Amino acid sequence: MGVRHGLSLVLLASFTGAGCHDRVNLGEGGTGTVSTPDQLLATAENPALPIKVRAEAVSRLGDLKDRGAADRLIPLLPGQGDLLTLEVVVALGKMGGPKSLAALENLRDNDSIHLDGKIAAILTDSIERCKKNP
Repeated sequence: MGVRHGLSLVLLASFTGAGCHDRVNLGEGGTGTVSTPDQLLATAENPALPIKVRAEAVSRLGDLKDRGAADRLIPLLPGQGDLLTLEVVVALGKMGGPKSLAALENLRDNDSIHLDGKIAAILTDSIERCKKNP
């Protein structure tokens, strides 16, 4: 797939509202893949990147279940209640551990933060996952 075609697919996904688990190309210039946890974290933390790209990086971090990444994902909460917030909640649930659990419980218990129904339901599920994976 050429660079131009790959970039077009990324743009198409962002404009069509493709699902949060659709793969987007995270490589520089739309030509490579980001695979190391440090690269994924840098992508997730970069506010200059589109939310979809950042959320995909967080999703991949969750799949790795690297608890060391939790320290850098937790500051992304509560976020804007968007796709990025959703993926951080899911990733922390997959990672488990006491830090992830505390962050998710704090998010749930903070009365000044309103999360939409989908994120709230996933938050509850992620907390339960963390409790089962201390």
